[in-house]
Amino acid sequence: MRATLFTKPACLLCDQMRQVVSDAAKRYDLDVEELDVTADPEIAHLEMSVPLLSIGGIPQFRFTVSAQALSRVLEERGCPRRQA
Repeated sequence: MRATLFTKPACLLCDQMRQVVSDAAKRYDLDVEELDVTADPEIAHLEMSVPLLSIGGIPQFRFTVSAQALSRVLEERGCPRRQA
């Protein structure tokens, strides 16, 4: 499953969400793309909404996410777990 993490530099909340998403990507078949909203004029309008995590093209979490909440959404969306 594809996910997009919208971030910006020097953003503590972005760092926190990046860690939660990275940990989840180790447990689930989750392909994460990170986009810096300050580097792309087409998504610069999202700067006040980061961090923002979109899963399968649908915005799911803005500003914060817990490991439990992310796991719940991934399970609900049918994202397969990685084999140990």
